[in-house]
Amino acid sequence: MTEQEISLLYRKFSSEMKEWNDKFYPLMKENAASVMDQAIGELSPIFDTYVWEDAKRRNERLNKPSTHKPCDYDPESNTIEDIELSGSKATIRIQTHAGFRDTFRYTFTNKNECWKLYKREILDDESNKWKIHHI
Repeated sequence: MTEQEISLLYRKFSSEMKEWNDKFYPLMKENAASVMDQAIGELSPIFDTYVWEDAKRRNERLNKPSTHKPCDYDPESNTIEDIELSGSKATIRIQTHAGFRDTFRYTFTNKNECWKLYKREILDDESNKWKIHHI
């Protein structure tokens, strides 16, 4: 896996997550209970494509999907600050430029020649440490 390939994988995942978020944000704001099954139904295939089943906090997000405005996932405005490749692991550090301007770290792993997201972390500004964040 090259830096360009892992960057493209992140951008595809991020684009699909943003599209899902933008669709469901107004619906969930109005009445989350009425669209929950549909939201989960449309989020599941995205996760099946890009996120390992044993990924950190995957089930939490699938069982209780939430949306945000502005969306955490925005490949058009978020900046890839750093990419590290090491064998079967790749990490990407992302700087958001909307809302709270958070820094996220995505860890992708390779299993059987397939790369998927294993965990998403957020940099805690106070402690300057990475903390597991929902996907």
